[in-house]
Amino acid sequence: MKERRKLDRFSLRLLGSVETVGQNKKVHSVVTKNISSGGAFFENAAPLPQNTRVKINLIVPTGVQITVEGSVLRSERVGMAIRFDENHKIIPIGEK
Repeated sequence: MKERRKLDRFSLRLLGSVETVGQNKKVHSVVTKNISSGGAFFENAAPLPQNTRVKINLIVPTGVQITVEGSVLRSERVGMAIRFDENHKIIPIGEK
């Protein structure tokens, strides 16, 4: 199978949450399996449907929080791939 990814992907396990955007907001605890600057695969027992809009908060062990929005690209039994939007925030934990 030919690799179609254009961005380097890193095996990195970060704790975080994925919140659905819209009327019926739901928050899911997740762990990244791998991540790139354009998206990540999130392990989760209840993956969201394709094209669901989400807000993601990830905690980096150095004390930094990454906040980004995106869309579910695909769902699998064990998790979901989410493509990140261009806009994101990286802030020290405790600051707004």
